Amino acid sequence: MLASVDGSRPGAGPPGASELSLPTAQSAGRDLIERDDELDALAVALARLEDRVGGVVTVKAPAGLGKTTLVEHAIARAAGAGLRVRTAAPGPQERHFAYGVMRTLLEAPLHDADDEERTRLLDGAAVPAGDLLLRGTAPGPDATTSIAHSMLWLCTALTDGAAPLLLVIDDAHWADRPSLEVISYLARRVSDVPVLIVLAFRPDVPEAASDLLSLIGDGRFAESLSLRPLTVAGSAELVRRSAPATPMDVCRRCHDAARGNPWLVGELGHQVASHGPSSLNFPGAPDTTVRALARDVIARRLAALSPVARAVSAALAVLGDDAPSLVVAAVAGVSLDAVSAARDALASVGLLGPDARGLAHALIAAAILENLPRAETERLHRDAARSLSVEGAESDVVAGHLLRSAPDGDRAASAVLRDAATTALGRGAPHAAAAYLQRALDERAPGDDRGQLLAALAVATFDAGLPGARDRLREAVVQIDDHATRVELLTRLATWYVLDAGDDELSLLLAREVAADHGPDTRLALEVAALEMLIMVPDRHPERASRLAALTDDEGADPTLECAVMAHRAWLATELGTPDADTCAGFARRALDGDLLLREVGSRAGFHCCVRALIFTDQFAEAEAAITAMREDPAVRGSLRLRAGAAWYAAELAQRTGRIADAENEARLALDLTPDDVNLFT
Repeated sequence: MLASVDGSRPGAGPPGASELSLPTAQSAGRDLIERDDELDALAVALARLEDRVGGVVTVKAPAGLGKTTLVEHAIARAAGAGLRVRTAAPGPQERHFAYGVMRTLLEAPLHDADDEERTRLLDGAAVPAGDLLLRGTAPGPDATTSIAHSMLWLCTALTDGAAPLLLVIDDAHWADRPSLEVISYLARRVSDVPVLIVLAFRPDVPEAASDLLSLIGDGRFAESLSLRPLTVAGSAELVRRSAPATPMDVCRRCHDAARGNPWLVGELGHQVASHGPSSLNFPGAPDTTVRALARDVIARRLAALSPVARAVSAALAVLGDDAPSLVVAAVAGVSLDAVSAARDALASVGLLGPDARGLAHALIAAAILENLPRAETERLHRDAARSLSVEGAESDVVAGHLLRSAPDGDRAASAVLRDAATTALGRGAPHAAAAYLQRALDERAPGDDRGQLLAALAVATFDAGLPGARDRLREAVVQIDDHATRVELLTRLATWYVLDAGDDELSLLLAREVAADHGPDTRLALEVAALEMLIMVPDRHPERASRLAALTDDEGADPTLECAVMAHRAWLATELGTPDADTCAGFARRALDGDLLLREVGSRAGFHCCVRALIFTDQFAEAEAAITAMREDPAVRGSLRLRAGAAWYAAELAQRTGRIADAENEARLALDLTPDDVNLFT
């Protein structure tokens, strides 16, 4: 709706529109950080108007930089000075309402006047203006100049013997063209009448009458103001209004993320005040929700756009910044050409970043999604997963969207989730793998081997240290027939038993399964698992030594398990100091032979035991070769945890060989690479 507000005339009672509350100059100025030059320019223009000298002030800036706040300041100051104020704020649906802005600005004074006053106001050349404003009689397409001249006569009559007139048009980029043609005519003649025109608009709004807006701002009597983003200091001041104790580095992060946009900086300040600095790490920050006010602002901006632009905004909110335009079009359900036009529209309302590809900040994406029904959000994520899969996106990217959509019995979705889980385990991320596998189970796709899925989920849950791992392992053991998978499950159950020997039920389960399993390596695999768990329990190292001494070399045993036992003997020997160093190193060399342990560097401790044994027995060249092999292994390169481990071993080796600077650098690298939720060096 177009809006209007009248100020009060000197010596007269308040008109009917004065019931609307105007901001005071003090309250309006409170949000005007780093706008001193603009405030001074407005103050000069208003002071001249009080002296009955007209003028034009244009305020140009992208969305969110404070145009409306500056305009409200001018309105409040003019009303406080007794000037007559008329305002219009057109919307995007009113561009085709010819002379709509002029009618909003000037028809109320005519309607409110008594018969005698109205006759005076509409004397002479003002008659066509009266026909338009009172009876809605629009002039012909070639009569714009004559109606503009008539409006000038009306403005002269309105200010003759009365207060000067302030005409304010906010969001002038939505104004109808005939009204802007009239304003352009008036702007060139404000020296003859005490009228100040204040025009606020965004640049580069699609289909706006940009030529007329520029012409008005470049006039002889015009002062053109272009609002700039805040500086870092200005952003810090704004953030600290919500969160006074915010450190400067956090304020700078807010500034950089918002690129100095005052509205967005202010919202980030509220996030910091409500949820702490960690809430800046959208998306997925804990306990972070977008303020209702922010959601409303974004909803209003989107409401001004076409359904196509709104659909593209939702697709961008789901997909993020780097999605190909083809995928954006598919998720939004529009053509590729429509995506480009929609991006222009979204940029015009300040929702896109500088490159006009993605949304300006994850806070905006969160607000857009919070305004959507849950079912619609799930549909968008499901469509995103399908479209990204078609475009060959990585499985974990596709799976991330599937986690946010409801199961649909889709075999392709289940396959992607399983592949993503395998990739996650390869890079040492069992938490992510467990989430993907749980979602694959929930998919209930035809043809899925639910036993294998359940087993993989149990292993990932155990490796991630998640609650319920023991119960999942037990459930999976009784449902799986594959020997290798059963051994994998049993080894993890054996580690539980090492930690909780009082679990009689688990003890019986393990004994029963080992007795029933005719594979030659099952018991050896369980013993290796127990040895690895006991490394983590220092006060039970004698038990570890006893278990290791009881193991015998069995012909036909799995070579990898044999190497693992040899690796544990090498490390235990370094701890006990017997036998001699050369013998200990010999154990480690034999265990590393054939790279069998390197292949399991992410799942078993054997390789790590050998590397440390070589370091502590002064076999520096061989230790260096093992560390290099570890660093070059693809599985290690994909895992922060394993890369950190390799750096730590390199630090130990450098320290023992007297290369202190190298030791410090490697140790720093290890600590930098270590995930926050992993205590790697226990």
